[in-house]
Order: sequence, then C-alpha cells, then structure tokens
Amino acid sequence: MKELNGESKRKKAVREMKVQVEKQANRLLQKLKALTERSATWAESKRGLVMEKLCCNQGISTIEIILILVVLIALIIIFRDRLMVLINSIFDTITSESGSV
Repeated sequence: MKELNGESKRKKAVREMKVQVEKQANRLLQKLKALTERSATWAESKRGLVMEKLCCNQGISTIEIILILVVLIALIIIFRDRLMVLINSIFDTITSESGSV
C-alpha cells in the first residue's frame, strides 16, 4: 500500500512538473512571437527608408548624366559628316569676314 501511495505521489509530482513546463513553454512562445513581430516591424521601417532613398528624385544622378552623354556622342557619330561641313562653313565665314572688320 505504501508503494502505491509513493507511486501516486510521484505521478502527481510528474503531472505538476508537466504543467509547469507547459506554462513556461507557452510564456517562451509568447515572448518569441512578440520579438518576431517587433523585428518584422523594424525590418519594414528600414525597408521603407531604403525605398525612400532609392526613389528620391532630387537632382540629377550620375546615371542620368552618363545616359545623356551617350546619346550626345551617338548623335555626333551619326551626323559627323554634316557637322563637319557645318563647322567648316562657319569657320570659313568667320575667316572671310574677319578681314573686313
């Protein structure tokens, strides 16, 4: 009989320990969820700042200047012959009329 009482006390103690462990596990899970939500909110705010910096339209960026230069160089290459004729005629006019001044 004493053995049964001792065994039932052990079972009761084990049940109580299981309940305590489950309570601790639930508390830890709640803390983990709270931390996860906070870190997700923090990440969202940081992502918003990065997107704001990337989408900022103030001033001319280096890429825009490079693209404009590429287009200008391409136009000069395409119309090189016509530009040379125009520039030569302008210089001829300047040279011929500079003697009359």
